[in-house]
Amino acid sequence: MKNDCKDDSLLQLISMTAQVMRSFADQWLKKYDLTLEQLKILKTMAVEHGQTQRSLCLVTGKSAANITRLLDRLENKNYVERRKNPGDRRASLVFLTPEGLRIREKVRDGFDEMRAAILQDIDPGKYEQTIEVLHLIKDRVENVSVDKG
Repeated sequence: MKNDCKDDSLLQLISMTAQVMRSFADQWLKKYDLTLEQLKILKTMAVEHGQTQRSLCLVTGKSAANITRLLDRLENKNYVERRKNPGDRRASLVFLTPEGLRIREKVRDGFDEMRAAILQDIDPGKYEQTIEVLHLIKDRVENVSVDKG
């Protein structure tokens, strides 16, 4: 039972860290007029090949209505464009525009710099161990049956 308090604080710390990171990313992305959800779409887009909205739903885990709304906003910013799908006249393909590629790369470079600054003094062994532990926790949470609790 002594370990329960430690376990609670570990899980609480993971949760708080995720919240702080998301809040920081949201604030940082404001200067690019982007949200994390919009960035996720841009990150999944290939430059040469269009994607269907359905494939974007599958990759991002978003509903069709959410993807449509996100794409509308990204299209208004000239980051993506929809074109008719030659294989299916009822559907369209979504392409990353040159401006979308530019902003995606700029944001990625900024996040890479921040990641390096945040992790710069962390011992590589501790880093790898932390990654392993977090993967274990994530896998166990995904595999826990709600009915068992």
